[in-house]
Amino acid sequence: MTSIAKEKTTEIEDVVLGKKKKYRSIHLKLDAPTGKLSDIVRMIPCLKSKFNQVEIKVEISAQYGEIVISDYEDKVEETLNQANVAIEEEKVE
Repeated sequence: MTSIAKEKTTEIEDVVLGKKKKYRSIHLKLDAPTGKLSDIVRMIPCLKSKFNQVEIKVEISAQYGEIVISDYEDKVEETLNQANVAIEEEKVE
């Protein structure tokens, strides 16, 4: 029996016995369009219901524009503070 045939036989046996292949951990690094972030947020409860530990890291890169420092402090930093989001790394120029 070829390895492909063995694999197919195993898959069929798993289906008959009700066994499903499973992932034990997941790590995703995403490049998401800004308008689709809410779709990703809606997916998180699914992961939280299946795994005991779900960590979310967000990386934001804003370029080719400018923001007044007081606006950054008032709008960006204050939003993160109110949401209890820790800034692990910050680079501003």
